[in-house]
Amino acid sequence: SVNGSPHNCIARLNPDGTVDNSFAANLEGGRPWVWGLALQSDGKVLVAGEFTAVDGSARNGLARLNPDGSLDSSFVGTSAAIIESMALQSDGKIVLGSYQGLARLNPDGSPDPSFVGLSNPQGRVFALALQQDGKILFSGENFPFGVFCCARANSDGTLDTSFPVTDVAWVNIILPQSDGKILLGGPFASVGGVPRTTVARLNADGSFDTSFLDGLQSAWASEVRALVLRADGKILVGGNFAAPRGSSPVRLNADGSFDPAFSNGPVGLQGGSVLAIVVQSDGKPIIGGTFFTIDGTGDGKLARLQSDGSLD
Repeated sequence: SVNGSPHNCIARLNPDGTVDNSFAANLEGGRPWVWGLALQSDGKVLVAGEFTAVDGSARNGLARLNPDGSLDSSFVGTSAAIIESMALQSDGKIVLGSYQGLARLNPDGSPDPSFVGLSNPQGRVFALALQQDGKILFSGENFPFGVFCCARANSDGTLDTSFPVTDVAWVNIILPQSDGKILLGGPFASVGGVPRTTVARLNADGSFDTSFLDGLQSAWASEVRALVLRADGKILVGGNFAAPRGSSPVRLNADGSFDPAFSNGPVGLQGGSVLAIVVQSDGKPIIGGTFFTIDGTGDGKLARLQSDGSLD
C-alpha cells in the first residue's frame, strides 16, 4: 500500500506527492519485487523484476502497462522469472539482464534473433547501461571471462574484447558520462585490484581512471545503490552509510572528492538505504528507499530534498 491505498509493488504519484489512484496495477507472485522501470515515448511503462502475474494474467519477470496501469496484453514478454536490470534502446528494443545473462527483445516483447547474447545458466547480470554507440556495459558473476566482473558487450550481444574485463566484487549501478567515462557504484572495496570505496570511475577504454578520487572514504559508505550525475559534473550518491550519516545521501565533486557543501546540515535519514535518486528540473532530488525516519520523525521510504540536501 501507499499512504493507505492498495498498490502492490508499483504506484504512481502526482507532482505534489499524493497517490494517483487512477493508475492501477497489481503484481503477483510468491514475493513480488520491481527491480526496473522504463517509460516509453507513448506513455506505456515497462516493468521488470521478480513476479509471476499482473492482474491475474501470467507474466514472468517482465510486463508492459498501459498509461493507466492496466496490463498491455499485446506485449509478449519473457519466460525469465527474475530480471534484475533493464534498458530501453532508442529503437524501442529492450535489453535485459537476468540470472541467465544478457538478452534483447523486440518492441513487441518477442525475442530479438539478431542478438547473440551472453547466455550462461549459472551467470547473472546485476546492472547494465547503454552507451551512445549501442554497446552494452554490464556487471555480473559466474561468466567464464570473469567470476565477478564489469565488462562490455557489442550491440549484437557478443563480448567486446577491446574492452578489458574489470575484476570488481559487485556493481549495483553503471552510469556512463557524456565524455565516455563510466561511473560504477556498489559494495566493493577495490576495482581491478586498486582500493576504492564503493564508487569508482573507468576511462572510456575501460581502464581504471586514477584521476577520480576515493571521496567516499570520508562518508564511511558500505554500499552504493544510486548515482546521479548532475549537469555541473557533481555526483549524488545514495546507499548505506555508517553513523552519524545513517542513510543520508552524499555528493561528490566531479573529481570524486567529497563535497561537504551538501553535507552541512543534511536531512537525517535513519535505517535502511537510499535505493533511488531522481533530480527534478528545478534541481531538487527525490530519494526513495527503505529508510525508517526523516529528521527523527515520521515514516520514511520517500522524500524530496532541497538542492543543498536539506529536507523539502
